[in-house]
Amino acid sequence: MSEPTNIIAEPYEFEESSEVERELARVNLLRIRGQYDDARLACLKLLNDHPNSAPAHTLMGDICVDKQDLPQAAEWFEMAIGILPESQVDAEKLESVRRRMKDREAANTAEMLGLPTSRPKVGMFAAVALGLLVLIAAAAYLVGRNLRPTTDRAVIRQPITIPEAAVAPAPVSGEATTPPVESTPHSPTPSRVEADRTLLGELVPGAPESILLLEAMRDPRSRSVHVTVDAGDVAVAREVVARVGAHALERLADCPSVTVRVLRAGQVEAIGDVSRDAVVATSTEEWRGEHENDPGAFATSVVSNLWTRTGTSGAAPPSP
Repeated sequence: MSEPTNIIAEPYEFEESSEVERELARVNLLRIRGQYDDARLACLKLLNDHPNSAPAHTLMGDICVDKQDLPQAAEWFEMAIGILPESQVDAEKLESVRRRMKDREAANTAEMLGLPTSRPKVGMFAAVALGLLVLIAAAAYLVGRNLRPTTDRAVIRQPITIPEAAVAPAPVSGEATTPPVESTPHSPTPSRVEADRTLLGELVPGAPESILLLEAMRDPRSRSVHVTVDAGDVAVAREVVARVGAHALERLADCPSVTVRVLRAGQVEAIGDVSRDAVVATSTEEWRGEHENDPGAFATSVVSNLWTRTGTSGAAPPSP
C-alpha cells in the first residue's frame, strides 16, 4: 500500500545567513521537483559546509520522507532537534514519521496474515486471528488426546543397567569446567552511530575544498580512522587520499593513521592509507628542498597501500 509523499514546499523559519537560506531554497526546489538524489547530494554538501544548521538537517529528513526512507528520516529529525531543541516543527515531524513506521509495520503484519489492511481494523483482525489460532491448537490437542489408544503400561521386572560410556564422569573437585558456549544473535550496527557523527563533525571544519566528507569511523583497537569522501572536482584519486588523510591527522592528534575511501559517481574509485609518520617526514626543510618543484611529491610520499578501480596510480578514468 503506497504512502502519501510529502512534496509541499515548507518554510524553514530559522535564523540563517542569506547564503544558507538561498542554498536551502535551491535544495528544497530540487526536492519538490522529485529530483531526490540531486537534492540529497546538495543537502549533504550544505551540511558539510554548515554542520550546525538545524534547517539543513530538517530538509534532509524531508527528503528521506519523500523517498519513503522513514528510519533515516527519523534520525535526521532527531539530529535537528538535538541542535534546536525548542523546534516544535521538527518534533511534530518526528512524531509523524514514528507513527507512520508503526502503521507500516502493522500493515505488513496484516498482509502476511491475509487480513484487510484498512488502518482502523488491522489491530482487531490481528487479535481475532491470534485467538482463533489458540482455539484451533487447543482443540487439536484435546482431540488427539482422546483418540490416543489406551495400552497397559509395561511393568519393569528387571533392574535397569546403564552402560558406563553413557555416564559422564563427575568433575574432579577444584577442576575448572568449561561452560557451554551460547550463540548470541547478531545485532546489526547502525550505519551512523553517535560516535561516528561526532567524529565526522570534528573533521568537517576546514575540510579540503571541493571534497565532500560523507562518513567517518574510528577503529577502537588501533585508534586509526576510516573516512569516506566524494572526490568532487579533484581528478587524481591519490591526491584526494593525501589531502583528506593529512587533514584528518591534523584534526585528530591521537590518530596514528587514516584510511580514505574515495567515491566518484556512486562507485568506489580508490582506497589508500596515510600515516602520521609519513606526513611528519615531509615537513622537514630537507624534504621540501628536494621536492619543491614536484607538485605531486607530497601525495606520492604519504599515500601507501593505494588501490584504484582502474588499476592505475590513482588518476581518474578518462571521460568518454
